[in-house]
Amino acid sequence: MNQEKQSIERQRVALDECKRFSAAVVSNLKLLPIDIMKRHVASLFVATMLDHYCSIIHLFGEERYDFSISAFVLVRPIIDSAFRGVWIANFAKDEEIDSVLTANGYEVLKKINPGMLYGLMKKQFNIDDSLQDHFKEDWKSVHGFVHTGTEQLKQRVGAIRSRTYPYEKVIAALVMSSQYVMVGSVYVAYAQNADVALSISEAHDNLRRQVVIVQTDKSKSHMVN
Repeated sequence: MNQEKQSIERQRVALDECKRFSAAVVSNLKLLPIDIMKRHVASLFVATMLDHYCSIIHLFGEERYDFSISAFVLVRPIIDSAFRGVWIANFAKDEEIDSVLTANGYEVLKKINPGMLYGLMKKQFNIDDSLQDHFKEDWKSVHGFVHTGTEQLKQRVGAIRSRTYPYEKVIAALVMSSQYVMVGSVYVAYAQNADVALSISEAHDNLRRQVVIVQTDKSKSHMVN
């Protein structure tokens, strides 16, 4: 099997595993009650995160047209939704939660920064620094994808191409998206039910065992060259 066929097969596996993971997340989150305002607002962020995630899977899986430019744009909203859901579920004050769905909601949400949130998560959940280190690298690329930065433009340079992004970068984007879906889902769920959080974490571990990212000169494990 030549290199391109191997990459196509790895992408197919990645897409299938992401579909399984999204189904596992949804089925587990359905076990959680939405009986108070905090849980209701957190669930809205998680639902939005999952909508973006399923859209990425669909766009990357489209065979007739190449929608990868649009798919990459959705990675950052996944990260935003994940962090905001975690903050609402675990750290926000009641008055802040009540404000989120009002005209002043943006003023509340813009106060959430990853450095502050990681500090809170590290203290409450005893997480290590690896997630924060990943985020620092990932944010460099996802910000540019949303605002048509250099990385997006570089993929358009030259003659008409059959693919905008290499297969390995698509796989890396799927893995990155899955990581933040796991973070958002696990730490929102953990506020209510540790067993549900563990089940989601195990589903993500299974995805990572099945999905292979091959690092090449043209395609690194994260999405920015």
